[in-house]
Amino acid sequence: MAIVMSLDEAEEARSKFFETYSGVKQWQDRQITEMSFTVQHFFHNCIYGTFALPLTCTFTALGRRRVWPRFGTGIKASKFQLFNTPCQGTGADLIKLVMCELYEEMSSDDARIIGSIHDEIVLEVPEDQAEEYARMLCEIMNKVGSELLYPIPVTSEVEIQSSW
Repeated sequence: MAIVMSLDEAEEARSKFFETYSGVKQWQDRQITEMSFTVQHFFHNCIYGTFALPLTCTFTALGRRRVWPRFGTGIKASKFQLFNTPCQGTGADLIKLVMCELYEEMSSDDARIIGSIHDEIVLEVPEDQAEEYARMLCEIMNKVGSELLYPIPVTSEVEIQSSW
């Protein structure tokens, strides 16, 4: 469903959003400021040996980085990419941590992790163990998410389905 509004109405909605969630605006401003700084990154290849390049990075909550190439005086990243990469990357880190902990807790040989799709984890478990695994998955997701994103509260939802 599309929302139809004028440019003035959109600007007003945007302003109200940032008034309500001032931390988001501060974070975005910090991301833009950090993109103006470069850090020496060291590389090695068989032709040049070891060499360094000044590059700009964005980071996930766990410190995983995405390096942005620089061309001339500017970086090759849009504001959307600049804001999206730490969020999506942190989400990916979170899902991987949850899957690792879940795997360690799984006791049944009949239960298995099928995979992850964006922010979802798909399990295949015997029907009589579905409630138990749903509860376990929800608890692990909430625990890992709350630890990784502290002080932001994290809640998750689990659904039991007969097929994906």
